[in-house]
Amino acid sequence: MNQSRQHRLIIALAVLGWIGLSCHVQAAIKVFDNGGGDYLFSNASNWDLDTLPVNTDRVDVRTGTTAANPALVDPAWNVTAGNCYWQDASGTYVTVQSNATVKFVNLYLGSGSGKSGTLTVQKGGTIDKPTNTGTVFLGTLGNGHVIAEAGTTLGMPNLQAGSGSVFEYVADSADISSASLFGDTDWLMDGLLKVDLSDLAVEDTFILMSHDDDDSAAESMAGALRTWLDNGSGIQSGTGDGTFGSVFEVAGSAGKDWTLGYSETSGAGVLSLTVIPEPATLGMVAGAAAMLFGVRRLRLN
Repeated sequence: MNQSRQHRLIIALAVLGWIGLSCHVQAAIKVFDNGGGDYLFSNASNWDLDTLPVNTDRVDVRTGTTAANPALVDPAWNVTAGNCYWQDASGTYVTVQSNATVKFVNLYLGSGSGKSGTLTVQKGGTIDKPTNTGTVFLGTLGNGHVIAEAGTTLGMPNLQAGSGSVFEYVADSADISSASLFGDTDWLMDGLLKVDLSDLAVEDTFILMSHDDDDSAAESMAGALRTWLDNGSGIQSGTGDGTFGSVFEVAGSAGKDWTLGYSETSGAGVLSLTVIPEPATLGMVAGAAAMLFGVRRLRLN
């Protein structure tokens, strides 16, 4: 074999080796089909080809889920996914169960035109970021909805919440969950931030979202919610239920005053909510307690 042919052979083998390696490391696209019928992410029968996704795979939920029967990220699920497309024209629904953790690089909920997706994180459920460079695309072109029950852990990368987004917190008697953002860019809030205070029974200040300044750059909130807050010098207050500025909605707050504020410290943004009972409500409660005490005294006498 002459030197020229040998040289060409070496190049050809190198190219074939590179192609083979590329095919080997390329992430697969795995689609949830609920073939096993129990809606569990950890059941291989619920995925195309009846095989579970592996780390870095693209994980899609498209059709076949409803609000009553969502796909379930259960505690046995332990995959760190790459891109997750949880959206469809008819709407998709995914629930992270208590004690379960979902990890992904990028999450798309309502990022496609005419598509919608809803992610519910139950109390004790966790969203955990695998990197600082991923993004949650929420309602950027379609409709995306995140529902976070109190007691959840929301460790998220960048958040891009477009005009079709709803980011909803559901309080329990003593707490509201918080989203900790770790990405390296500003977080966008152009949709609706909603808080349900129906079960909240304490006075306190709750951090709804905070951006960790992990690279010494200014990382803050942008979008319609920020503009509305800035119009009130970074603070907006109200009493009772309602939608305010078309970017903030409070429910279940009868008898409660609230104050929503945004501040930045060392380039890291913090969005907080203070909730207190109205004085009139406190008086009514005290009066009812006194009346009950009087009735008990009469019965004892």
